[in-house]
Amino acid sequence: MCTDLKLVVRCQDDVGQDLCCLCARPCELVTVRISLCDDDASRGYVCQECLEAGPRRAAARVRRRARETRSLVRRGRRFFPPRLRQWIPEIICDYANYLETLAGRVEKMTSWVPAKL
Repeated sequence: MCTDLKLVVRCQDDVGQDLCCLCARPCELVTVRISLCDDDASRGYVCQECLEAGPRRAAARVRRRARETRSLVRRGRRFFPPRLRQWIPEIICDYANYLETLAGRVEKMTSWVPAKL
């Protein structure tokens, strides 16, 4: 997997709301937005708070999200339908592992200045 992530400026006509790809908090999408890209594929939009935080603190926000995701297994296991109890925790843990990997990659970003697309 490529370790180069980059921030890219995207201009779009529509406005709206989405979840930040790093912290998963709602973010307003205005006509000029910042996208986190990996090999020219967008991972999603980055909220203003994560942008202002910089790579180290943004990575910490992703790690917090990974911990919260893992806690779903502990807190929610009894709510999973019996026939799904085997594999839902595994899927949740896989996603939390993905978030941990993403946090490590974000933390290693050398450029936190968005590039124009």
